Amino acid sequence: MRACLRCVIVDDSVDFLKFAADLFATFLPQFRLVRFDSAIDALDFLRGNSTDLVLTDFRMPFVDGLRLIAAVRLVDRQVPIIL
Repeated sequence: MRACLRCVIVDDSVDFLKFAADLFATFLPQFRLVRFDSAIDALDFLRGNSTDLVLTDFRMPFVDGLRLIAAVRLVDRQVPIIL
């Protein structure tokens, strides 16, 4: 078991990813945040790594949040996802 929880966050806004990282560091330090500005990159990561939570934006270029959720469910049916 990992010492801390892992959260994958996916958003095409780099500013939002920075804000989320600051927010997690302040209020949820038990989470290690893994940030992606591309759903495709996040999915590649999730295919080889486990996570405890996925947070995703809805509107993103190429692969939107709903398509990402469908793809994540093929990799891990149990991981909690927040859209």
